[in-house]
Amino acid sequence: AISCRCIQYMFWENNRFMDWLTKFSHMIVLSALWVICSLPVITIGPATIALYYAAAKTIRCGIGYPTAEFFRCMKENFRQGVLVSIGNLFAFLFCYGIYQFAMSLGLTNSFGKLYYILFWLVGAAVIFTDYYLISVISRFQLSFRSAVQMAVYFSVRNLKTEIPMLFTLVGAIVVIYIFSPSLFFLPAAYAFLMTFSTEKALGGYIREHMKNSGLETMWFMEL
Repeated sequence: AISCRCIQYMFWENNRFMDWLTKFSHMIVLSALWVICSLPVITIGPATIALYYAAAKTIRCGIGYPTAEFFRCMKENFRQGVLVSIGNLFAFLFCYGIYQFAMSLGLTNSFGKLYYILFWLVGAAVIFTDYYLISVISRFQLSFRSAVQMAVYFSVRNLKTEIPMLFTLVGAIVVIYIFSPSLFFLPAAYAFLMTFSTEKALGGYIREHMKNSGLETMWFMEL
C-alpha cells in the first residue's frame, strides 16, 4: 500500500512538473509572437489582445495551441486592436503635450501644478482603461466605443485588484530593461497573471447581465 502511494505521488509530481513545463513553453512561444507582431507598432494593439486571449485559453485553461489561438484572435480583432493602438498613440501625445506645457510653466506656478496633476490623472485613466479594454475586446463582439465604455466600467469597479497588477507591470518592465531576454517570456507570463483578476470580473458580468446569451457555457467561464 505504501509503495502504491509513493508511485501515485511520483506520477502526480511528474504530471504537475510537465504541466508547468508546458505552460512555460507556451509563454515563450506567445511572448515571441507578441514581440514579432508588435514590430510594426500599429499592430501592438491586435498583438496584445491576441496575447491575452491565447494566454487565457492555452496557458490558463489548457485548451488549443498557442500559435493557432494567437493568430485566430489577432485576425478576428485586428480592426479593434488597431483602434486601440491609434487611441493609445493619441493619448500618449496628449499626455506628453500636457507634461511639456506643465514643465514650461514650472511646478512653482499654480497653473503648472494644475497641468502636472492633469497629466497624471489622464495617464492613469488611460492605463486603467487599457487594462480591461484588452480583455473586453478579446471576449465580446462590441463596437470600439462600447468596448471602451465597458472597460471603464470594469476599471472603476475593480480598482483594488487592478492597482497591484499595474505595479506588477512596472516591475516586469524594469526586469525587461535590466535583462532584455526576459522580453521573450514575461509578456505572456504577465497576461497569464492578468487572467486571475480580469476573468473573475468578466465572468461575474456575464452571469449577472448576460444570462441565456450562450456565453455562460463557453470555456472561459471555467476560469
